Amino acid sequence: MMNDDILAPKIAVLHQQILRLCQHEPVYDLEQSAPAQPVALAELEAALEEVRVAEEAVAASRHLLEAERQRYHELFEFAPDGYLVTDGRGVITEANRVVTTLLHVPAAFLVGQPLSLYLPMAERRDFLTQLSRLAQTKEVQEWEVHLQPPKGAPFAASLRVAVVRDVAGQLTSLRWLLRDITERKQAEAVLLQAKEAAEAADRAKSEFLATMSHELRTPLHVILGYTDLLLEGGFGEQTAIQKEPLGRIRRNAYELYELIAAMLDLSRLEAGRLPIDAAAVQLPQLLRELESETREIQEHSGLRFVWHVAPQGVPLSTDPAKLKVILKNLIGNAVKFSQEGEIRVTAHEKHRGVEISVSDTGVGIPPEALSLIFEPFRQVDGSEARQYGGSGLGLHIVKRLVELLGGQVTVESEVGRGTTFRVWLPHDPQAGRARM
Repeated sequence: MMNDDILAPKIAVLHQQILRLCQHEPVYDLEQSAPAQPVALAELEAALEEVRVAEEAVAASRHLLEAERQRYHELFEFAPDGYLVTDGRGVITEANRVVTTLLHVPAAFLVGQPLSLYLPMAERRDFLTQLSRLAQTKEVQEWEVHLQPPKGAPFAASLRVAVVRDVAGQLTSLRWLLRDITERKQAEAVLLQAKEAAEAADRAKSEFLATMSHELRTPLHVILGYTDLLLEGGFGEQTAIQKEPLGRIRRNAYELYELIAAMLDLSRLEAGRLPIDAAAVQLPQLLRELESETREIQEHSGLRFVWHVAPQGVPLSTDPAKLKVILKNLIGNAVKFSQEGEIRVTAHEKHRGVEISVSDTGVGIPPEALSLIFEPFRQVDGSEARQYGGSGLGLHIVKRLVELLGGQVTVESEVGRGTTFRVWLPHDPQAGRARM
């Protein structure tokens, strides 16, 4: 952009030419060796023309500069947010109409006053400390403060400040963006209250479930105990006709017991009250125990069960009780969805840990349902007329327990051909959780 510096050399030349003419000094043309006042007059005329052209350029530049200044003023003044300009000490030099509205102070009274004057006394020291550090920063800073108008209540505000520097890198001014964030803070407070209320309700629900589960298990223990005594002839020998309904009672009571146990486990998981009791686990022994403990469900299912552990043995440190719960849930799930064929339980070492898989030859899981099966109370068939029972908690508990032990659970399935669940657990549960 052109400025007055353009005219300086031209005016100097013109000044020298005029001095010569005024002093009547002869001007010689070196080639003709003769006075050449006409040459000087021609040069003077050319110089005057250049000055005129330069003056027009300067006038045009000033016009553009004024237009830009007016445009900046309109953008600054009528911006939807509050804008301030201060010096390095925070003294206001410019303020737009939004700022004057928020602070209830005319712009003429704002200019020349420190911005800190409009903060509550309790916040001024911190504000001035942050202000003093701006000379050393190059990044835009954002602070949340309270602004206190001379008349009116304080309000929560967001201040974004950018440092303006000269060519030497020295701070020349600060540009501030000011926003009233009262509504945002109120919304955050409402959300926080809602979150706390939801967490309190969730804790109350978990405590209720834990209490009810514990209370319900006691009479079920009695029912199961007396049913076993009846089936074993503790109160006299039973006929085959009598044993059949007693077997049904026992099976249904046991299913109810498993459901209550699942609810209790879930409530403890959600409450974070399920500690890990890690110990060295011998997988061949654990699977033998699991085979014995699931004998009844195996016999009742009519399916073939295959148990296999890598012959070299697999070292594992984990919580054996929780691992049994995981595998029992997976075996029960496999039995429920398999009408014929086999259930295969295998274990082998993999990736600094152990992989235990439970495979079945059942109905399989549709691809679109694979992402839902680990959610609580979700089943592939959620209709009232569904063929398979259950609460929809088993796989959710499996996933939560596996993650608690620092492992991962994955599933592969093909509709009509069966499903395989793979549980990977680290050799050391603490190391596994650290990697997750």
